[in-house]
Amino acid sequence: MTTSDAAQTRGPARALLAEDDELIRLLAEDALAMAGFLVTSCGSADEALTLLARDHFDLLVSDIVMPGRMDGIDLARAALVLRPGLRIILTSGHTDRQRALGELLPHVAFVAKPYRLDALTALAVGQPPRPAKPHQPASRAPTSPDSA
Repeated sequence: MTTSDAAQTRGPARALLAEDDELIRLLAEDALAMAGFLVTSCGSADEALTLLARDHFDLLVSDIVMPGRMDGIDLARAALVLRPGLRIILTSGHTDRQRALGELLPHVAFVAKPYRLDALTALAVGQPPRPAKPHQPASRAPTSPDSA
């Protein structure tokens, strides 16, 4: 049985989303679901670890800075012990926390907040995110000297 056969037998890929900001969690949950994931979400790393120990997930997406005794980096370390090979995406608005990833960097992707939902879902499905389009001001019709 190939990996794709196994995925078809199991059904849609399952994502675990740990994010304490409710609005971001809802938006990311919808984006991941639209990308084809069956999403389970929670508001803390502690709760995510409990869910990860109990159920199978193909992807973990977690904020780094969250309330509780664990942060997203602790969660990623524990998740890799519990589920070696688990795909992990960590997010944070505190870009200085990216340096704290250290030995995890070969095993996790990092997305700085605020992030584009299409960038998150591209990483989730294993594609490189497309670069953001530069902002272009609205074009104005040229004015002629006669119209002044």
